[in-house]
Amino acid sequence: MKYLKYLLILFLFTNCVGFYTRKYSYYRNESKDNNVKINGKLKIALYLNEKENNEVTFNNLNSLRQNFEKSNLKIYTINSSDKFKSYDLIIMKYSIEDPSGLLETLIDTTFFLSYFNMIITLGFIQGMNIQLKIHTIELFNPSINKSIKIEFAEYFQKNDGWIANYLGKKHGKYSNDYNRYYIHNETIDEHEKTLLKIMEIDGILIQ
Repeated sequence: MKYLKYLLILFLFTNCVGFYTRKYSYYRNESKDNNVKINGKLKIALYLNEKENNEVTFNNLNSLRQNFEKSNLKIYTINSSDKFKSYDLIIMKYSIEDPSGLLETLIDTTFFLSYFNMIITLGFIQGMNIQLKIHTIELFNPSINKSIKIEFAEYFQKNDGWIANYLGKKHGKYSNDYNRYYIHNETIDEHEKTLLKIMEIDGILIQ
């Protein structure tokens, strides 16, 4: 009976509705980007061609277009390479991949160790479930006939334990979709604007 009490206490401390959050990382020197002068009036087009793009790439590009539109950012859509010269930059491909190799191992190890520590510390250390997506955009500059790839990472993190429950209640808003609290990250709001600026900078400064 005594052991059942201990198990119940362990369950109550660790099996709490926690929180989740999302953010983006661009692997860039922001101060260096701020020193680059871009007029913000470049004509950028998505190359949506069902014959030349496979289904996944086509759907990814279409989703990217919709995200820009929701943020009221002007992105054109073309389906023929004959129109490339009419634009400053062309978004040719867009892929979303899961991490692999050492990075995948590190994420799996973090998951195991964090939940193990959450259990033995009765929730004082939060359990972390990190999901990482690597986004790659291929840009083409028709004026110089050169391409460049831009990469950024999307982090989706779920935290569990009573500490995570407390932080979620204090700083977040409950989400029925995930059955936990959502702690907002400001990088989500500015993501499309930031991404557009990065494309303009790198697309024009292709060496």
